[in-house]
Amino acid sequence: NMPPKPKANLTLGDDKKDDDDIIAAVIYEVNLVSDVKNWVVDSGATRHICANRAVFTSYTSVGDDEDQVYLGDSRTAAVNGKGKVILKLTSGKTLALSDVLHVPTIRTDLISVALLNKVG
Repeated sequence: NMPPKPKANLTLGDDKKDDDDIIAAVIYEVNLVSDVKNWVVDSGATRHICANRAVFTSYTSVGDDEDQVYLGDSRTAAVNGKGKVILKLTSGKTLALSDVLHVPTIRTDLISVALLNKVG
């Protein structure tokens, strides 16, 4: 009998912004080892999030810790930048993710189902 997987609730926001601008993502952490090749498709995430700067094909730095991800245990993680990530799918096709947040300390890279539905 397996124990339940730990949950992490993430909220991305800027204290200077209105509540309307708060972005939330909910993930299930599968393990504590980050594997940059593994992405989780998350129906609760409102933004794509990636830890590995090397996979971004375009990138813009974010200055002065303006954006942060708030973790469920009250810790915060800085958003270092934003950009585009192109993923190669097992079908051989590619998936371009725009406006991906670069959060180096995130344990699981997230693909937002909500954003995928917006682009079609």
